[in-house]
Amino acid sequence: MTTLQDSLEELLQKQLPRNALQRLILKKLAEAGLDSDEHLAFQIADHFISGSEQPFSWDDGRQSNRTIDFSFSEQDFAELDRNYVALTAELPRIWDETSDAAAKILLRSLKRRWNDEFKLQRGETDQFRSNLEMRWGKPLGLLRMLLTCSREMGSAIAGNAERSKSNLAAVLTRLHIRACQVTAEIIVLLENGYADGAMARWRTLHEISVVMLVLREYGEPIAERYLNHRDVESKNGSDQYAKCHADLGYKAMPSAEVRAIEKRYEEKIKKYGPSFRHPYGWASGFVGTASRRLNWNDLEEVAGRSFMRSHYKLASYNVHAGPHALYFRLGLIEDSGFLAGCSNAGLSEPGQNTAVTFALISNVLMEDYESFEDLMSLKTLDLIMNEIPRAFAAAENRLKRDHARISRQSLPSTLNNLR
Repeated sequence: MTTLQDSLEELLQKQLPRNALQRLILKKLAEAGLDSDEHLAFQIADHFISGSEQPFSWDDGRQSNRTIDFSFSEQDFAELDRNYVALTAELPRIWDETSDAAAKILLRSLKRRWNDEFKLQRGETDQFRSNLEMRWGKPLGLLRMLLTCSREMGSAIAGNAERSKSNLAAVLTRLHIRACQVTAEIIVLLENGYADGAMARWRTLHEISVVMLVLREYGEPIAERYLNHRDVESKNGSDQYAKCHADLGYKAMPSAEVRAIEKRYEEKIKKYGPSFRHPYGWASGFVGTASRRLNWNDLEEVAGRSFMRSHYKLASYNVHAGPHALYFRLGLIEDSGFLAGCSNAGLSEPGQNTAVTFALISNVLMEDYESFEDLMSLKTLDLIMNEIPRAFAAAENRLKRDHARISRQSLPSTLNNLR
């Protein structure tokens, strides 16, 4: 099939040289006393380019034979070069205009056909989700149940936390609310076959759990610092916006707003010390010394979650643009091939991690609530959580067995095709 790129190469290699030569031949024909005949000039040019050593003949409608000889001088060859350069100089404009017109035609065609295409895609997606639910429905159902129970527990606590004057209760409650949303996002990704995306969102869930554990460890004083660290983040955001707003075509922030942000920032640095300006400055003095700049590993150590560092690193591959994620995908059963969309493989690890981490977050939230109902709810959550890893593992094992069986069945036909 001829592509547009093939047409471009044909134009550069054959048509432009022919057209440049055609212009020169028209001039030679005029000098020989012949009327301007572009078709004849085209034929002669084509004859020259073909490399034929035979004389060129044509029928001009007259009864008598007539021979015309013309030769090319150095000036003619220079003119030929100028003609070619002039034609190639026009090529970018022609190509740009042609591609613009072609793109508009293609877009109109896509819009005409899009409703039918969308219905087809939606049908395929619905069928895929149905098949995925048949295979992974049990662990996904338990994960949905875990989320529902934790939301109900959190909603009962949220009102009390908002009414209390405890910074710790307010922060833990809001972090739990965020964890509920992130878990819901993970479930949506799993339901639609995006294991790598779910693992990336679990990374956020892990970060929430670590922060909650550190806050719970040191209590009200560190919770206050954590809340006030918003002013540091606002200052950093304001500085970044000042650097890029012009390039984005946005207006600068109002100077009064910038001054207010800087004032709050300076107040917090004065109150908590220079280390407060760093990303984890809210934990300085509680984690490590007040003068040392903290990193994420420091918080994981204090939270007792450093054993999840390899999982966190695995999840980070799907967040950043490093080369490892180009070749390793959870959604591939075998570590080969390409994956540009959904897959029914790889759901086990993000699903299991989500269950364990989200249950931990729920337990951290409920630590101060010790009524019988609270205790019963937490134990119910733990019972659900304990079932989820086994359910995901069982579904994954069935998938691997089915994949191996189908691969064995297809091998004989593959071998026959190779003979």
